[in-house]
Amino acid sequence: MAHRFMVIVQILERSDPWPSRVATARAVELLAPSSTTKEVEPFFKFLIQDEALGDGEPDVRRGMLSVRTTIVDLHSASCISSLIAMFEDHMSNPSPSTEAGDYLTEAVVILFGRIARHLDPSETHIPTIVDRLVEALKTPTEQVQITVSDCLSPLVRLIRLKLRHRRFGECPEFIGAAYIAYVLPLLLSLFGDAIPDSVREATQDTARVIMANMSGYGVKLILPSLLSGLDERQWRTKKGSIELLGMMA
Repeated sequence: MAHRFMVIVQILERSDPWPSRVATARAVELLAPSSTTKEVEPFFKFLIQDEALGDGEPDVRRGMLSVRTTIVDLHSASCISSLIAMFEDHMSNPSPSTEAGDYLTEAVVILFGRIARHLDPSETHIPTIVDRLVEALKTPTEQVQITVSDCLSPLVRLIRLKLRHRRFGECPEFIGAAYIAYVLPLLLSLFGDAIPDSVREATQDTARVIMANMSGYGVKLILPSLLSGLDERQWRTKKGSIELLGMMA
């Protein structure tokens, strides 16, 4: 029995057979046009869950990158929901902070960006993908952050196209952010309106929506108006300014 637990010197001295993995990736890429929709999800589970995308050899990773982008381009239309769910699951439960884990995160980010290019501007998946890409920027690895920025750039075109679709409620909110600095003084005055059950409640609801969609730059624009509201004689206006400042915090 002892021989089962002995170190086999030949195995320790054997070099990594990474060229065979490169050849495998190339073969799969050439076979991709003949693949079926049923084979897509198991293959991506192999790439992500079995960490084939986290290979330590750069040539293998490049080969796998070429395979996955080819398959995404071929089958994204029919498998988009299942693929996005798989990518989101990985981003929600990221790999450990190791070299292989960083490679895997970078690969999934690239896949997110690649699949987004095939989406129609009206697709509801776009905000989710953008959120995941922005979240991936927190990964303390320069290469992952560079990859995220490369993937976000093509999505800007989709966002611009989506803004033309007025049926999306978030589009008018996004466009209206530029006018908040001009609307805010009027909004503050309405906090002191004499009709509490309608005007004041509507004002509070409006204020909450505005602050929920306020960017960092927008906060800087409205801060002087809010601070000046603290000097108002009408106590309800002053109270409204305080509430908005609290929402900013």
